[in-house]
Amino acid sequence: GGASGRAAAEADVAYAREQLQTQWTLTTANLDRVAKDLEALREEASKAVAQGVVDLRRPAKPVGERLILLRPGQGQRGGGAPVRAKVATGQHVGGLISSMVTAEGRQKLREAEAAEEALREAANPAPKEEAPMLAPPIE
Repeated sequence: GGASGRAAAEADVAYAREQLQTQWTLTTANLDRVAKDLEALREEASKAVAQGVVDLRRPAKPVGERLILLRPGQGQRGGGAPVRAKVATGQHVGGLISSMVTAEGRQKLREAEAAEEALREAANPAPKEEAPMLAPPIE
């Protein structure tokens, strides 16, 4: 009876080893697949972030150019005409943009826009409106 019991125990151990080897093989294959999926996801995310930066820079440039007008003494010269300022450094534009989040910053922007509009209207006055002709002119 002892030899058959030992043979059965050895068969059980061999079966357990075979099961563990199968689990190890499947786990390794799954981990390889997960690693490849993660690398592909990282590449996709990197491309999406790069595109997002490009998309954000496009409207940020004109905003930065407009915000430069808010700096005292920078937006206008002696004649009162707006000056096209060079685009400031990223840090400077970032500071101007962050000032837009305050009520005071937004008010300054509105005031600068109103002043710019007033200058445009002063340079190009609207034609006077005449009363509509209700009857033919008398000669």
